[in-house]
Amino acid sequence: TDVIVRLCDVYPDGKSILISEGCYRLGVLGYQKGKTREELNHLIRELNIDLWATSMVFAKGHAIRLSVSSSNFPRYERNMNVGLVGGNAGKIQIAENKVYMGEKHPSS
Repeated sequence: TDVIVRLCDVYPDGKSILISEGCYRLGVLGYQKGKTREELNHLIRELNIDLWATSMVFAKGHAIRLSVSSSNFPRYERNMNVGLVGGNAGKIQIAENKVYMGEKHPSS
């Protein structure tokens, strides 16, 4: 599956402007290590998604939005979640992604 993170400046009127984004494509290493799909569905992974060096002064009334998604087509090639290269591989698997946070799973 893919994890797309977008950092945005949200204007007081609700308009959202992209500042920076990053993408991380998780591989199929779990299958190579003998894990079943069920085991992979419950595996928690720490990801480091680079939003590049970013500096921004937010105007009064603006807000910061961090958007997490599993797709940004057509900017990035579609990921069919089956470990095959190319968006036209013919097979599709729905991925269920969760974002964990809090004391046990801090983020930065």
